[in-house]
Amino acid sequence: MRLPPEITDRVIDELSYEHQTLSSCTLVSRNFLPRSRLHFFRHVILSTPQSCKRFHELILSNPSIASLVKSLEIDTDPRYKCKEDIHLHELIERALFQSSSDRQWVCRDPILQDILYLLPNVTSLTTGAMRWRNFSRIPTALSFERALSSIASGITTLRLDYVHFDCLTDLLDMLSAFTRLKSLCLGTIIAAPFAATDAERVSLGIEELEMDMEGSSRVVEMFLLRAKLEKLRRLRVTKYFSVQVELVRALMDLTKDSLEDLEMGTCILPADWAKRCPPLDVSYLKSLWIEPPSCSLAQWWALSLENADAKNINLVVKDFDTSPTLGSST
Repeated sequence: MRLPPEITDRVIDELSYEHQTLSSCTLVSRNFLPRSRLHFFRHVILSTPQSCKRFHELILSNPSIASLVKSLEIDTDPRYKCKEDIHLHELIERALFQSSSDRQWVCRDPILQDILYLLPNVTSLTTGAMRWRNFSRIPTALSFERALSSIASGITTLRLDYVHFDCLTDLLDMLSAFTRLKSLCLGTIIAAPFAATDAERVSLGIEELEMDMEGSSRVVEMFLLRAKLEKLRRLRVTKYFSVQVELVRALMDLTKDSLEDLEMGTCILPADWAKRCPPLDVSYLKSLWIEPPSCSLAQWWALSLENADAKNINLVVKDFDTSPTLGSST
């Protein structure tokens, strides 16, 4: 008895995150292969020049696979993500500046450039441990930057971590090429300080922004002076210190007309936090997700809610008193 395609497709979809099981299914019947490929190649991770070469050969021999790729992750050294005990500067040294065969290849690997040109349906891109060069510094048309720009108009989700720019305004120029970008996640962004000017603000259509304030606080400073974020609805901030609360406050003020959801990670407040860190204005938000690691930070957030008419704010408190609390503030 042969099962209807609708049923087999449903079974394959239920196994979408179990690649080993999917592989076994394709060995049972070739009829499982087309649907399984949708899940096998939806998200592709390229971590070495060798993996790029293998994937390049695969899509050249099977052109239909290229159109299945929706999410591309270029991860030059995934090991550093698990080493939380290593100092930030040492991580940067390892991930970005150290010359070795498996790092700093992203911007100069011609095969990776070809791969980008061959992926017409990518909407999500994650990349890091690279140095971005402004177009004016690129001697030829063949480059990672130009190849990326060729697919930028289709990208809606972009994640950057351990990326070096000669100037922060180069990041702004880069983001301008992503005309359909809706979600931006920034980890550690390295760049020389930029000079404030009266240049016209650049409009970015970003709706969701996630920032590691320890590594990208300078980007926030640039956004405050040079960017329009009129469509920003959701802001997520991680790894911030008390001195960066004012940057968060300014970013919230800049996006007050559109911002609906705020998610704030842990923060270490000074002993005199009541004087140095006034509460945030959260009265206009629809939802607030907070992670207070200490009683002082919990008190600080309590003041923020006390000073606002927060009856309609959906409040999520994580990792406090050992049990998360979910509900509406009253």
